[in-house]
Amino acid sequence: MEALVRQWFASADEIRDMHAGGMTIGLHGISHRSLQMLGTGVADEIREASAWVAQLTGVRSEWWACPFGGSGAGPEALAAMNAALDEVGVRAAVSTVKTSVPTGAILGFATAGLHRPAAVESWLD
Repeated sequence: MEALVRQWFASADEIRDMHAGGMTIGLHGISHRSLQMLGTGVADEIREASAWVAQLTGVRSEWWACPFGGSGAGPEALAAMNAALDEVGVRAAVSTVKTSVPTGAILGFATAGLHRPAAVESWLD
């Protein structure tokens, strides 16, 4: 499992290097569990991810992307997510096009919908 993690995910040093090179580092949670699985626990995920990124880069991230496009998000999870995003200073969010998080549901602004490639689409469906 550790080899897979090293292959698929950026290390702390790589994240520092990307930030130093001018890349914006956004939040995506810690466990990559869906909002449906996390429920109101999404708030803790956001706080922990925000603190971790700030510790690595020296700045708080202003970007958020919902794991799995926000699929399965109920009203309580959305409320907890929005409160935590506001608390940590997130100002923008992106999601994949297929999502249960409606446009405007994240902090009241239009969520940028990103195209999901067909290969990913068939894997998720």
